[in-house]
Amino acid sequence: MENLTFIGFGHVGLYIKSLDKSKKLYVEILGFKVVSEYVREDGTLLCFLNNGNCTVELIEFADKTRSNDRKDGIIDHLTIRVGDIESAKAYLESKGVIFETEILLDNNLYDNGERYAFFRGPSGERLQIEQIL
Repeated sequence: MENLTFIGFGHVGLYIKSLDKSKKLYVEILGFKVVSEYVREDGTLLCFLNNGNCTVELIEFADKTRSNDRKDGIIDHLTIRVGDIESAKAYLESKGVIFETEILLDNNLYDNGERYAFFRGPSGERLQIEQIL
């Protein structure tokens, strides 16, 4: 192979505390669809969800202490790109989502900047909505 050609990210894996609570947010509020869901031999629950070109893998360990003892790298946040950040934030708030920030502006990102706001998922995962300007 002469070079490596990327066609996009495959998915992002998130360790969560409760698959039921997390699926409620991702499916009922964020509009993801379940692609695949199964239980590994060790009892770990896996659920792959997709919305547009974003695929998320939710992982609930059967042994709850495994989430606390993870030594792999940490993903700081998962960003969901939206077309209208005010409408997206208002919708999420109407579903009970509590934002950690107001809508912020970063003029240095992308050609014309971006607007963004952070919130948390049911397992404490840091999530962000962004609108590229």
